Amino acid sequence: MYIFFLFLLLFPVFCRELNPYKVLSVPRSATQKQIKSAYKNLARKYHPDKNGDKHTKKMQEISLAYDTLKDPRKKREYDNRNSFRRRPFGFDDQGQTGMQLTANNYQQVLSRTPDITWLIFVYSTHQCRTCESARLLFEDICFSAVGPLIKCARINRDDHYSFVISTLGIRRLPTFIVKRNKYRQTLLYKHQQTDKVIMKNFIDIIYDKKEITQLRSGKDMRKFLTTNIHITRIIVFSTKGNKPHVFLRHIAATFPKEVKLGFVYNSNKDKSMELRKLLHVENEDGSVLVVVNSVLPFHSSALHSELELGLYSKDVSGLIEAVKQRIEPDLALLDYHNFVDLCFKSYGKLDKGQICFAFLFRRTVNDDLKSLVTQIANEQDVRMAAVDCQLQASFCQNLGFSKTTLVAISGPLDKFVQYKGDLSASSVKEWMKKVSFSIQDLNPKNHCGFPSEKVDSLTAARRELGEKFGPIGEGFAVIWSYFTATLSNISWLVETFFSLFFSLIIPLILFGSFFLQRR
Repeated sequence: MYIFFLFLLLFPVFCRELNPYKVLSVPRSATQKQIKSAYKNLARKYHPDKNGDKHTKKMQEISLAYDTLKDPRKKREYDNRNSFRRRPFGFDDQGQTGMQLTANNYQQVLSRTPDITWLIFVYSTHQCRTCESARLLFEDICFSAVGPLIKCARINRDDHYSFVISTLGIRRLPTFIVKRNKYRQTLLYKHQQTDKVIMKNFIDIIYDKKEITQLRSGKDMRKFLTTNIHITRIIVFSTKGNKPHVFLRHIAATFPKEVKLGFVYNSNKDKSMELRKLLHVENEDGSVLVVVNSVLPFHSSALHSELELGLYSKDVSGLIEAVKQRIEPDLALLDYHNFVDLCFKSYGKLDKGQICFAFLFRRTVNDDLKSLVTQIANEQDVRMAAVDCQLQASFCQNLGFSKTTLVAISGPLDKFVQYKGDLSASSVKEWMKKVSFSIQDLNPKNHCGFPSEKVDSLTAARRELGEKFGPIGEGFAVIWSYFTATLSNISWLVETFFSLFFSLIIPLILFGSFFLQRR
């Protein structure tokens, strides 16, 4: 009998799960770099090669702990198993997924990242029975295929009560916030109702539906591809759904000025094949993303890049990076914003040997020039751009638009060379080779100038007012922030007072009156 009771007492000790954080002596919030460093230090101290078999068991525990924490999935599973045991009415937020936001850094962090989609989990670690299941869903979303599209963060209402209530306007928990730039949506978590599908649709709401054009016919496709030839155009041929996936909406939102995105879906297989053949798409079966940079997209010699979406179904980051690398229109429109990138830089760095070839035109680029650009783009690796002289009159005048339509510009050297021959493909390509080899040998002219920034009258007026009244506005903003913070603190004090009054003082008064009556 005594042996049986002894077994019951010792059984939990022997069957206790190994705590990897305790073994490696790292906090639950430790990064992968800290975990790896701790493992190396302990392995160096207890390795059998140095200590013999003296610490074999200890080394096994260290290896097992590191194996658990170095794998994000195993680490998350361990945290999920053990988090609810510590707090039966909530959870411990140490080492959880996402950036920890506070009342002090919330506005600062989000204002600095307007082009990032944020998924924010608002929770409490006390008296919140559904916060644990909401946290598990939050982690699943952050580590799922949608994860690379978003940046996850969390804010604890217990630590920032007045900010969450007054500023964020959230009174019920747990709640999710999805925010991108000025757009913001909230979703109250409902136990056993809110799932991954609802969360995916919730994230999808934040993206503008007009950023992707639905293409239903060959006419739609021709109009889409020929309307703006100076930017990269992307067409997605889908075989699975008639609505653009959230991944595509994210790509359209990530590159709003560099990319136009179209979506093609047709349940009729023959019509779908007809649209693919129109663009010379080689993939005839699966969903494919076609990147079009050519000024003559339907020309037989035009080269397009195809990405099979099936290969990127679990690698969204890879898809976004693949698209980013292919954003390089054959004839970008040169302006104030991209002049440095096109004519000064190579691979993001200043390159003294960088040359850009600018075709000068007025209003529209003629077909002969489009055909010439297409031939050069297919055969030579040169950087070409177009300058609309109706918009950049002074810049074109400086480059000699009245005498030539093609100019080679060396931004770092502040020099340019005018092309004075005929616009045949062979002559232009030969001249480009000479310029690329050494622009100095062709008697270049100095001071190529800089494209002017075109702004509307309203923007110009705003800038002028901003210069005059900027300091006053900043001072008012500081005063207003202090005022709102004071109001929120006062409201918190009032709410706290009444909650204490009704929960403590009134029961004490009733108890005192009852006690006096008994006396």
